[in-house]
Parts: sequence; structure tokens; C-alpha cells
Amino acid sequence: METLDNTNVIVYPNPAKDQLTIAAGMKMNHIEFVTVTGQTMFTQIVNNNTTNIQLTGVSSGMYFVKIYAETGIVVKQVVVK
Repeated sequence: METLDNTNVIVYPNPAKDQLTIAAGMKMNHIEFVTVTGQTMFTQIVNNNTTNIQLTGVSSGMYFVKIYAETGIVVKQVVVK
């Protein structure tokens, strides 16, 4: 799967505390919330171009959000405080 230009995806707020919003210029299929060591914390099915992720129970630190669309993948770095 091709890595897409990530300028078409906005992840906010960053740093985040309780909730994270992802807005994309394309339809997303699912997202993965991943630690810096590569462990997938959770996967969320998405069937549109915006979604909210609840961060309840997620420890403070740096993570990656992998956004999967039909045309490829976008990876964004996120800080949870």
C-alpha cells in the first residue's frame, strides 16, 4: 500500500488529552493507534473522512496514528499528555 502525502490529513489537538480528531480529504477505512515501538494499541473502523478517537486510559507519551484509506496510508505523530 502506498504512503500518501500527509498534508491532506489534520490530527488535532496535538498534544491531546481526552480525545483526538482526525479530518482527512479522503474517505478513511480504519485507523491504528500505535506506540513508538510499533505495538498497536487499538484499531478503529472508520467509514468517512472524519473521526474522533477517545484516549481514555492511554498513557502519556508519543504515538503514531496510521490512517488507512483506499488509496494508501498516512502516518501522523501524536503526543498524549
